[in-house]
Amino acid sequence: MLKRISRILFPIIAFLMVGSIVLASSWLFRFPTTVTDTSHATRTYYPVILGYSGQSLINSGKMTASGLDTNMQIGTMDTKYMISTAKVLSVIPSLTANGSQRLDLYTGYAPAATNFPIITGNNGYVTVSDNADIEPAGNFTAEYSGYIDTSNATALAIFDKTAGVTTNGTRLFAQSGNITGQILTTTSAILYVLPSSNGTYADAFPNISSASPAVDHWNNVKDPVGAPDDMATRVYTNSESYQSDSYNGTATSVFLGIGQEVTNVSIHTRTVRSAAGGELSSVVPSVILGGAEVAGATINPPDLLTGGVWTSYTSSNITRPGGGSWTTADFTPNTLQIGLGVVNVAGTTITYITQIYVEVDYTYLSAAASVTSNVTSAAHVVKMPYDGANLKLYIDDMVTPVATTAWVGTVPDNTNNLILMSNSTPYMDYFKWTVGGVEKIKYQPNTILNGAVVVNLDSGGSYPGTITWGTNTSLTLTYAAMESFSPTSAIVSQTGGFSLSNSGLPSTWFSSGENLSGLPFYDSFSAAASSSGMPVDTIYTVIAVGLAIFAFILVTGYTRSAFLGSLSMIIVLFISSSMTIIPMWIAVAVMITDFGIMFIYRQVSY
Repeated sequence: MLKRISRILFPIIAFLMVGSIVLASSWLFRFPTTVTDTSHATRTYYPVILGYSGQSLINSGKMTASGLDTNMQIGTMDTKYMISTAKVLSVIPSLTANGSQRLDLYTGYAPAATNFPIITGNNGYVTVSDNADIEPAGNFTAEYSGYIDTSNATALAIFDKTAGVTTNGTRLFAQSGNITGQILTTTSAILYVLPSSNGTYADAFPNISSASPAVDHWNNVKDPVGAPDDMATRVYTNSESYQSDSYNGTATSVFLGIGQEVTNVSIHTRTVRSAAGGELSSVVPSVILGGAEVAGATINPPDLLTGGVWTSYTSSNITRPGGGSWTTADFTPNTLQIGLGVVNVAGTTITYITQIYVEVDYTYLSAAASVTSNVTSAAHVVKMPYDGANLKLYIDDMVTPVATTAWVGTVPDNTNNLILMSNSTPYMDYFKWTVGGVEKIKYQPNTILNGAVVVNLDSGGSYPGTITWGTNTSLTLTYAAMESFSPTSAIVSQTGGFSLSNSGLPSTWFSSGENLSGLPFYDSFSAAASSSGMPVDTIYTVIAVGLAIFAFILVTGYTRSAFLGSLSMIIVLFISSSMTIIPMWIAVAVMITDFGIMFIYRQVSY
């Protein structure tokens, strides 16, 4: 009986011994990179793009195709990192002015990672193409997990669907010690620009012959909007020669809100004439900018002597002098000048102007709903839900909101892409986007990234993210020789990263996991992996190991032969290896160990 139990237990013990050896071997290869600051300023949580790719590590057999058998450390401390086929990136928690930190990438590492954060590099970000299915509308939730730097005086996006605060939409950003979420809507407004001093355009301005009562012409035509005083103050002339004034313009108010867009510029002129012989006169208003002039419509004022009265005229859709689009900067004090030209057909006609000003119609973005909270720079989980009635902000505590604002409405639809991350977010552990109670986007990489593509774990993979890579700023990178437990052919460069030759062993030797999508039940296991945070290859590995042990117990119990039981277990392991689930070297090691133990046992038992 004891011998029978021994024959059964020894192969299982051998299998567990091999597994324990695998777990005890924390890493197989180490790639050291020293990062040195040259900015002369201390930086915290700074993302660094290392000078080699994940694909080169796979091709050389130093890393599995999933990239999860890896770790990044500074000394003995783990630090955030991401592996793409195109790049390897990491985050340095603290880099002193002119100081250095060594980043060690370990491959063949155990225990394996389950997920990568998303790291784009300095000035990098993730773009999600616009789609009607992911518009926030009247019910949405955004959830972000990762590091947030709130120290910058400029608003830096955590996520943004307002095209950089140029259109309506929603956004979440960090600024001046706060995290703020907003729903922005568009509001229309008007700015008036009135004469504030005599202008400088052309020669001898002003040169309209007369003004009353003030000596400075601008003082006679700056009547408040909606309150002209007509004959009380005016400029006038009876000259048959063209005469003109120019006036420096100053706005009576400031532009409101953010994201202002000028939609129309008009010139308003109030005038009348007195023509003893009924002769006509012409008044030409204009705007002047940077030495260029654009005139409005020519006005023929009514005649006081035939029953005419003071009349206001408007010239709309005035184009910008010099071309281009109007901007708010064009209306800063004394930047825009207002021009006024007058000519009479006969000297018996007097033309009067009592008022002239520019109207600027514009739209601006205002926060229809805003939630904010004072937060220190650190790793946070932030959630911002809107249910059609209340916008809320949760930070770390997902039960009690830190801020709530009541607003009933719908986030305006737009064609803007959804932008994630900025220099306020050196890394992002995950991002979730829910619309109408349905989670549409979940970015939480559970395998190596293919180039710059961030796979969406929801919506059947629709709405992937695309990384725009940042750059290393004021850094130098140097590379030490790769370290391993056996000789390798890795070549190190001081500036170009690691040059790795392709492995001479088959991909199954290291379990590349490249055929998992074709295996039975992949969709179900992939969904389970997404919800649990466990890599799908880990699930297949556990199942394969379980089947191998089950096959051993079943065959041994049926045939009473430990040899046949071991053989069945090894066959299952090699089949799993051919499917790129179990590394082939484990199957080989189990086979050698099992047969070796059975041989030794046979020698000492008889």
